Amino acid sequence: MQTLKITDYTIVQTLDAIRHPQHYTINASFAVEPPAEETEPATDSYLFYASRSLNNLSTLYTSETFSTTLTDYSNAKYDSNGGFIFSADESNTFYGFESLTASIDSNGLSYLIWNNPMQADTIEAKTSPTLSFDQIDAIAKAQIDFMSIWNSSPFDPLSIADCEYTVTSIEYGLIRISDSKHKSYSLVPAWFYMLKPDESGILYKSSYVIINAIDGSIYNPFIGTLEPTDNNQTNK
Repeated sequence: MQTLKITDYTIVQTLDAIRHPQHYTINASFAVEPPAEETEPATDSYLFYASRSLNNLSTLYTSETFSTTLTDYSNAKYDSNGGFIFSADESNTFYGFESLTASIDSNGLSYLIWNNPMQADTIEAKTSPTLSFDQIDAIAKAQIDFMSIWNSSPFDPLSIADCEYTVTSIEYGLIRISDSKHKSYSLVPAWFYMLKPDESGILYKSSYVIINAIDGSIYNPFIGTLEPTDNNQTNK
């Protein structure tokens, strides 16, 4: 980041980049022949993901908060093939989250992608009062209990056990909240309740619930807005 002279971003995740070398050949008939034998995967480079930093706080790397585009499916209908049908006069796709993605190998920087770069116009408040962690934790537990029951089948009482999730960590970072028209955004602190990584060993981080640290509202990372909930704890 120093080499690129980027000072307002922080690296939040670094992953090994695994590639599968494939050696194809061209025969006498100029047809491409696949490799004769399988090759071992190689790890000779790595990826880093960076997000904007504000007062030493940055957006956490999760599978939700690094999406490059956001789509609102709430008013969509299904077609006969199981696809989505959107109203012609309704905007349903929005700017995804701001981030930097880069690949580094033995030769240095191989590529750099700057997703949805945005300009920070004003800082409305350098510091804001936040809820106590006990208040945040009570909201999180209520939301997790609600979602566990909502995801289970009403016809199978045992299905509630199948919907149990393990929260492995609780982390503090920034969220980007969109206005009603998705034209401007605000960065505010939030608590992330992180899920246990996939049992198959896939390297990703995912959040089960994200809570606005200022007022206790539930954040929807799939469209970048706050959910209409009664969890506002500001006056409690």
